[in-house]
Amino acid sequence: MQIGDRGIQYVILSNEFDYTEVTFSDLFKFNNVSYYKFPLETNSKLLQAVYVIQGARQINKYFRVPGQGIWNSKLYDENRLDSSRPVCFIYSFRRVHRIKNSGFLDYVNEKFPEVYHVVYWDDLVKRHEYDAVDFAKKNFDLVFTYDKGDAEKFDIEYYPSFYSKLNNIEATRVEQDVLFIGNAKNRYEEIISAYDSLSGQGVNCRFYINGVKNSKQKAREGIIYNETFSYREVLNMVVNSNCILDIAQKNSVGYSLRINEALFYSKKLLSNNPNITEIPQYDARYMKVFSRTAEDYALFAKQHEEVKYRFSLEDLSPVSFINHIESRIGCLV
Repeated sequence: MQIGDRGIQYVILSNEFDYTEVTFSDLFKFNNVSYYKFPLETNSKLLQAVYVIQGARQINKYFRVPGQGIWNSKLYDENRLDSSRPVCFIYSFRRVHRIKNSGFLDYVNEKFPEVYHVVYWDDLVKRHEYDAVDFAKKNFDLVFTYDKGDAEKFDIEYYPSFYSKLNNIEATRVEQDVLFIGNAKNRYEEIISAYDSLSGQGVNCRFYINGVKNSKQKAREGIIYNETFSYREVLNMVVNSNCILDIAQKNSVGYSLRINEALFYSKKLLSNNPNITEIPQYDARYMKVFSRTAEDYALFAKQHEEVKYRFSLEDLSPVSFINHIESRIGCLV
């Protein structure tokens, strides 16, 4: 079974995060899609380490390490591709700095008669390398971002976050009214404020906050710092919670992974991102937006009820993203 009607083969050069693999997993049933995690498709930990060190941003920022092109053939399995058919490479934005330094684009352009390069930013550009966007705009066919603000600021295309559901995640019992899982980033004070306002109203909260130094941690009974989980473990916590808390990064208008989790696993959502009211899947029965404090929504968070969103899973699937890419490629040729 193949996706698309243009005969294109899709090669996804993703990042190292298992949640991204889940996000794309709706595509794995198609035999013209291949997916590769960062850093290399090899079982050798030594080769992976050398690849990462050689391409480290901190080093190449001041001195471009030579010979990075020697890895190009190891980024994907060429034997899985038909050299007579078009190929579309879809990159995680985290790959762009390596692509820029390795000559990978020229490498694959010479191997296939028709090649397209697409990159998707699923995080704010300002948290990473600005020059990666400039490089992508000049050298890639399509550049997408999940954030409308970044789309306008950097003159790139907006495409909302997509997602795939794992069907073997089962709820056993509700263990907390409100669950938060995420890195502190630039929103630590907002996360703490949400916890204090909710727990102060008797809401059973469980917050897992990463990226906080010991000296900066504010002790709370229901807050656990710097614990790591597989994404499957995260989803097990999601399905056993009544409500998911979404705290947007400052200056972000895109909607996060937490929102898709609430939608796909039928959970209530409490968010400080007012832009969620604009998404087609917004449902005021199960989604609430707060501004300064979340305490006004304590009853909403504590009330357990069956959640039935009115939307189609296919609308948010990466299958729709591929279909959109095909339509855009049709405009390029």
